[in-house]
Amino acid sequence: MTATTIGIIISMVTILVSVVIYFLNKRESQTAKNRTQEIARIDNVVDEYMKLYDSRENKGIDALYQAGIRNLTSDTEIYNAIRTIENRTGKSPLGQFHSRIKNIGFNTFFKNITRDQLRNPGLETALRQLESN
Repeated sequence: MTATTIGIIISMVTILVSVVIYFLNKRESQTAKNRTQEIARIDNVVDEYMKLYDSRENKGIDALYQAGIRNLTSDTEIYNAIRTIENRTGKSPLGQFHSRIKNIGFNTFFKNITRDQLRNPGLETALRQLESN
């Protein structure tokens, strides 16, 4: 191999490494952006819920619905919002229905229920229907 060939190979490897680093940084940047957006969505729901809770205007599942829980995009986001609320209030906003809704899937539950169904006996009927699917 000549010095010119070695120089060309080194240049090509340098360019290839630079491109790989660029795309890895771009992916990492997008992941960080997505995580920031996720945290903002969760914080917004928790803040809105706490306003309702503190004003004693509304609590529980209906307050979650009113606070925008449906804007969260996954079971994990919803779980994190519920856990944060539990830590602040000392109890689950899902009350006696927590385990049933968890078994259905938080996201599935909130995406498939209307606010009118949150009032008994509609909630029980909706839960049974979702549990049978």
